[in-house]
Amino acid sequence: MYAGALYYLIGGSLSLCITMLAMLMQYRIADPDHKNTLMLQILRFIAVFFLLATTFLGSWLFWAGFVQLAGH
Repeated sequence: MYAGALYYLIGGSLSLCITMLAMLMQYRIADPDHKNTLMLQILRFIAVFFLLATTFLGSWLFWAGFVQLAGH
């Protein structure tokens, strides 16, 4: 249970920071020809995917530990 909560907090926080950086990179890069638009979209998709995967895995680890701790 504690491992799932710790994974959720640490992995989720790191994934959230990476996702926010990926979202803000769109506004930091001056790209008048839109050459890097596809690359930024792929980067944002990957960042959001890892954020969702971390959240999903952390919640399942937490609940699996909680059920095991509760017993019958």
